[in-house]
Amino acid sequence: MLFMAVLAVVAMTGCDDEETVLQKYTVTFNSQGGSEVAPQAVYAGEKIVKPANPTKEKEYFVDWYKEAECTNVWDFENETVSQDITLYAKWTSIAYTVTFETNGGSAIEAQLVPEGTFATKPVPAPTKEGNLFEEWYTEQTMTNPFDFYTPITKDITLYAKWMDISSITYDDLQQLFRKAEDLAYQEYAYTAESLLALKEKVEEVRPTAENPSATQEEIATAYQTLHAAIQALVELPYRQTASLKIYPTPIAEGIIPVYIAQGNPYLSIEGLDNNGNPATHPDIKLEFDGNEMAKWGDYYYYDEGYCYLSINSLKPNLKAGTTIDIKVICNDNPSLSTTLTLKAIDEEEQKAMFINAVDAFPEEVTFDNCLEAFKMRDELWDQYYQLSPELRNDPDVQATYQKIIDKIETQIWRFTIYTAYKFDGNTCTVTTYYDSKETYEYQAEGNFPCGTYTGKWNKWSDDYGDHYNQTKIELKSDNTYQSYWREANSEAEQENTEWKNGASGTYKLTGDQANGGRLILKVDY
Repeated sequence: MLFMAVLAVVAMTGCDDEETVLQKYTVTFNSQGGSEVAPQAVYAGEKIVKPANPTKEKEYFVDWYKEAECTNVWDFENETVSQDITLYAKWTSIAYTVTFETNGGSAIEAQLVPEGTFATKPVPAPTKEGNLFEEWYTEQTMTNPFDFYTPITKDITLYAKWMDISSITYDDLQQLFRKAEDLAYQEYAYTAESLLALKEKVEEVRPTAENPSATQEEIATAYQTLHAAIQALVELPYRQTASLKIYPTPIAEGIIPVYIAQGNPYLSIEGLDNNGNPATHPDIKLEFDGNEMAKWGDYYYYDEGYCYLSINSLKPNLKAGTTIDIKVICNDNPSLSTTLTLKAIDEEEQKAMFINAVDAFPEEVTFDNCLEAFKMRDELWDQYYQLSPELRNDPDVQATYQKIIDKIETQIWRFTIYTAYKFDGNTCTVTTYYDSKETYEYQAEGNFPCGTYTGKWNKWSDDYGDHYNQTKIELKSDNTYQSYWREANSEAEQENTEWKNGASGTYKLTGDQANGGRLILKVDY
């Protein structure tokens, strides 16, 4: 199956044979007193090319914004055009100097940074004979690494920290290895190509990193290999945190349930950008007193990239209704900072919450409410599996469980939701409802979105050997679809394998052509 993003630039939506009409819009740049910037003609669904920064006497350019008041910055990397628009330049009369003290390394030129914007991490890093550059720090004591997504509000000096190659120890290698393993899966922050290169180096040095008897030469070589791969990581364009994904889902405004019977509750918070994807720098911190609910010190807290709080053991005799306030601090978007309240819930209240949630599920799942229905269904199953085994055997709970099967699952299975992620020419890369990514090739048949979307061959293996399967779907002008599938037992068999009919039904597109949307498929039976 596939998703087909709504990024086509057409004036008609039918699938007849009429010529596709490309809509072109004008992007005007109001420099607000600065030097003139030429307008751009941009097709619908395309990105604006960021122009060279304008200049203005005694002022410094900050960025381009969507309104004259300069409240919302335009994201040149992700946002696309759907109408004639004007972008407005923001200026500041204040700029600060960021100086780089290389501590004996090659010189790095100072930067003049407009107030409230970011310094640029020097690339390449400085070099020093017999040493490896580690990081920039905010003080000479090398205590706090500098975060280059910190808005500059004063003159600062950054200090280079070095590692003497001859002094690298096995412990140093292990620390760097763990760091590299963590970085290798930060898809929200770095390009896929540079992450793949890092993963390959992680596996290359793993035998040495896991060998306490490795020689000093092997340790130093492995360390330098990993260090070079980390330095070569390419950061994605900055995407600010626009919303917080909180789990478990609050049961009311800001209220997070802590089920006493469950015993080890947890809270996770992830920063998302405007498109619902992980932000590139979700700097989220929590302020709380874990001992209000946990046995003294018996909890775990992590806040690198995302926040995770786990209470390993609740206080004995914790009373229902006990609360703990948690202050959520979102440093890259302070407007999202908030306060959550953990509330201890006993089994009677937990049972009532589960029954009420099932009763609140829509009587009929439709195109218009299916996305919310999917979310509600997932939350219901979460609630059910958080019930104790004894509570699951309660007659009222068992009757409610059967409602999920009879009322919910019998409707939900008919719907498939795909969310657009990227549409590049005729290649459509999509994100499914459960966050997996797939790629399809689009062959138009009339006007967009109608045509055939063909997925890649997927390989899987079992005791009988290797197998391959492929899917495609046809979207038609009457809002119906037909899917197909085929299987092969070798690569040589693939192209000679016949397509077989799969599911068919109706579909609905949501969202808009410029910014993408969702494709919802509903199976007929």
